[in-house]
Amino acid sequence: AKDMVRQRAFWQRSFWGVACGRTPQTGTVSLPLKQVRHREREISQPMREVDGGQPALTEFRTVMYSPLASGMSLLEMNLYTGRFHQSRAHCAFGLRAPLLGDPICYDFSYRI
Repeated sequence: AKDMVRQRAFWQRSFWGVACGRTPQTGTVSLPLKQVRHREREISQPMREVDGGQPALTEFRTVMYSPLASGMSLLEMNLYTGRFHQSRAHCAFGLRAPLLGDPICYDFSYRI
């Protein structure tokens, strides 16, 4: 039992979010992220590991899709690394489906 606690074998955090657009049924986003300053805020952007990005891994599952308002997907996400705003960045940059109501990553995801 101590080994399971040490390895966090039974801990799993799930997050739910509504993403703008259609996403695959299931999948994994493995996209290195780096925390950078943008104006007066800190944001996470995709960046190669050789340029300072830290590995980040998110598994996701589409629970439900609605075609209303150009399409929205309800996602269940399991974040295996705890990077700064990882779920926001992986949805916006990895899935190209930013989270609903996310003013920063929504804008950036369409620029890249």
